[in-house]
Parts: sequence; structure tokens; C-alpha cells
Amino acid sequence: MTDANRWRPRGTNAGDKARVRARSSVGGIDGLAFDDEGKLYVFDGISLRIVVVGLDGGFVQVVGRKGDGPGELRSAAGVRFAVLGNGRVVVYEMFPRAFQVYGPTGDFERMVPMGAGALVGIPGLQATADGGVISTGVVDRGRRGEEAGSPSSGTRGFVERFVLEGEEAASEAWEEADEFDVPVVVVRRLPAELRTGR
Repeated sequence: MTDANRWRPRGTNAGDKARVRARSSVGGIDGLAFDDEGKLYVFDGISLRIVVVGLDGGFVQVVGRKGDGPGELRSAAGVRFAVLGNGRVVVYEMFPRAFQVYGPTGDFERMVPMGAGALVGIPGLQATADGGVISTGVVDRGRRGEEAGSPSSGTRGFVERFVLEGEEAASEAWEEADEFDVPVVVVRRLPAELRTGR
């Protein structure tokens, strides 16, 4: 199959083709993830949804949509997502400070709020083996009424684990050591053949 044909609508008439094209197109890429089967999940920050692409490059499904209700996304600002090993998708929205959980077929299952307190800015998410998610950077916990990242907001944890089993998200953090002014980062050089592209 050529690249040009991968996204070709397979409808029987012009109306079907237009609906498939609208469903499968991506307006802006604001996040990427893969599941265990190798399917690509693309967060479209313009349409506020995740488009799932199969191994053959064809459209599989959409997760979430733009809106204010359950299973809907309000804004691309502060949205992070991860694909769990069981095929579920977890989406974090900074506003309203909640995780949304979608099933393997893209259907909305439930919302898990962060609970009372500060705004929480999460730089990125990764799935854990036990069905939870961890942050992939310092979690910024602003105070209520303040934007995350403001001078009076606080940070917590170099890595923070979120458990989504209860009615509210529970979390625990591994904080960086006090004797370091900045987080310790291990840098490994790429092999020469990868750096030069040969």
C-alpha cells in the first residue's frame, strides 16, 4: 500500500468518504504514544482528541473529543496522556485537574479527579506495569487560584506516581536529594553511527 492510499477513505459514496476523512485527519500533533501492539496514538491539540493509527498506517479509532462533558476535553493546555498495557488510555487535563480513563475501544469509562487543592501541572505521563501512571518530570503543584509555574507555586517530586483505582487519584512522590541544586541527569552518548545517521 502506498503512503497516499493509507488514509484513503473506504466509504461507498462521497458523504461516507468525507466523514471518514474528517474522523481520521489530524490538525496538530501535541503528543504521541504507542501501545503494546505498536499502534500509534496521536493527540491532536486542535481537534482535542486522540487519533489511533494501525500498523498499516490506517485509521483505527478516535479517543475523546472536544467538549465540556464526561469523556470530552476542554483545552489542549496541560493535557498529557499515556497508553496502558491493557489498551486503556489515561488522559490528564490540568483544567479540571482530573484523569479521564478510556477503554481499549476508545469509549469513556470514568473520570478520576485529583481532589481538593492546587492546580497540578504534569510535564508528561508514562504507564506503569500495575495500571497506574507516573510523571516524567517535576510535577508543579500551584496553589488554588494561581497558575502552575507561578513564583509562589510549589513543585513536588522529581517522579510522581498516580494510582487511579479509587474515587480520587492517589499519589506518591520520589523527591530529589536535598544536597543537589538541580536534578541529577545521566547522559549517555549515542553510538557514532546513530549520531551521523549512517
